[in-house]
Amino acid sequence: MSERRYLVADLFRDYAAHKAREEWHSEWGVALVYRPLAILMASPLLRLGVPATAVTGLSLLLTPVLPVLALTAGLGAYLAVGLVAMLILTLDCVDGTIARASGTVSRFGHYLDFMTDVVTRGALYAAIGLMARDMAPEALSGWVLPLALLAALLAIAARLCRIYGERFVGEAYGRDGETGNRGLLGIAFSVLSGIDQLLPLAVLGLGALGYLGWLVLWLVAYSALDFVYTQFAILRRL
Repeated sequence: MSERRYLVADLFRDYAAHKAREEWHSEWGVALVYRPLAILMASPLLRLGVPATAVTGLSLLLTPVLPVLALTAGLGAYLAVGLVAMLILTLDCVDGTIARASGTVSRFGHYLDFMTDVVTRGALYAAIGLMARDMAPEALSGWVLPLALLAALLAIAARLCRIYGERFVGEAYGRDGETGNRGLLGIAFSVLSGIDQLLPLAVLGLGALGYLGWLVLWLVAYSALDFVYTQFAILRRL
């Protein structure tokens, strides 16, 4: 493959031509923050011949670091967790950029990417719950970690249900459930989905203000909405 395909400008053009519209529609938080950083990182990695699976593997290895930092980094835990989470989510975009540019998209890569997404969700939510214990109102402090884990469970369950919908309900599900997002409910969910992808930035901002306890409540509310909306989108098409 031509080395020119690995130039930053060409990677941005390829993204604009093939993925930008879909991503801005359904994952605008990724398109706004992580994708530009990922393309800048992907260009030198492509020139060095780093495979996409190696990048995905690195992000998977980083996920257990999140709760460890929450427990050990003291007053600066929110800063460490937020920055490492941003790195993980950026690497999650880097691997796809490398795979598409180098023509190495594979089923194994898709599976490894999916597994990393699931583990990252659980690890980040757990880290937030651990940090929030000292920032939540006294009546809530003993509940923030279980609530954060409940939010992770609901979010992961919703993700698995969407995969079921894509696999067994097919095109009809996609129009109303995931990719098309038609109607006011779908548009509202797309907006909220983009906000959810900015979670590391929320950790940095709300952690500095001491409001991570309220972030846990948001995670529970969002994950519950995600789960309920996914059931609605699938069941109406069965």
